[in-house]
Amino acid sequence: MNLGKGRNLIIHIGSPKTGTKGVQECILENSIYLMKNFEIYYPFEHVLQSDRSYRPANGSFLLPEHFSRPYVNNYLFNCFSKSKNILLSEEVLFVDYNSSSLCFLNNNKIDYNISVVCYLRDAASYICSLWAEFNKFENGMDVGSFDEFMRGNVLFRSIGALLRLVDRNPDFNFYFRPYPGIRDGGDVVKDFLTLLNVEIGGDGKNRERANLSLSRKVADIRQLQLRNNWQYSPSLNSLTLPAIAAEIESGDDRSVIETLPDEMIEKLCLEHAPYLNHLLKISGIDYFDFSNVFPSCYGKERPPYREIDVSEYGKIQKLLKEGL
Repeated sequence: MNLGKGRNLIIHIGSPKTGTKGVQECILENSIYLMKNFEIYYPFEHVLQSDRSYRPANGSFLLPEHFSRPYVNNYLFNCFSKSKNILLSEEVLFVDYNSSSLCFLNNNKIDYNISVVCYLRDAASYICSLWAEFNKFENGMDVGSFDEFMRGNVLFRSIGALLRLVDRNPDFNFYFRPYPGIRDGGDVVKDFLTLLNVEIGGDGKNRERANLSLSRKVADIRQLQLRNNWQYSPSLNSLTLPAIAAEIESGDDRSVIETLPDEMIEKLCLEHAPYLNHLLKISGIDYFDFSNVFPSCYGKERPPYREIDVSEYGKIQKLLKEGL
């Protein structure tokens, strides 16, 4: 990525569960250094989250439900008055059709280059991780069962929106990249900094954490609450709910992806692979083939998925209402 000429707007859109938070935290922690040495400005407002932490993302105003062209133009005008390079990061822009709002970025009043950066992972891992994420109580989403979610073609919708973005904006620069996961010895933070032609030294060490999602049991508890409209304590979230799950003897404590049979994993990966490969080729990457990429559990012997026994429903309902 060449940031040497003119003004540049870099938009990092995830995708979810590809070390996005690690990238954001690294950039935020080194924002003064990046501004001073590389003229990269990472605008940030400290918005307190429900778990008392600060979300390091800064691009939610680009999402379709918030997008306002006058506001965006004014915001970017103010940012470019501080630096010639602006960096935004919001992984939700990848989900569903959310990237479509980027088509409406208006650079007529401000002359700047637009670059979109997106890391991609195998379809089965992405779909399972996203379903688990949507089942977090704090997200407040009315998500359907896993089978319903699969039928919704959530990843195909995201890919389709990105392809339309590419088609309608030939002047944008697109950097679609395979996710260098930490389980494979990769470092997405380092890869992102390298893409920006930035060196941070020791402060740029890998901040990515293992992509820990809700267990299938915890997601199933949320599904039971949704389907039966059970009341639940407002204190419940992805940090407290595992304690309730530990009180339940039945169910499956593995990650969602590990509860899928190999046949389903293979089908998901292979039917999405040509489209993921096409995105990579848009960015000139032809050495990587998603047809050969599967989650680490694939091909390993493991027991079938274990549902929560109906005999424990009453106990779950009581624990959800009272909390722990």
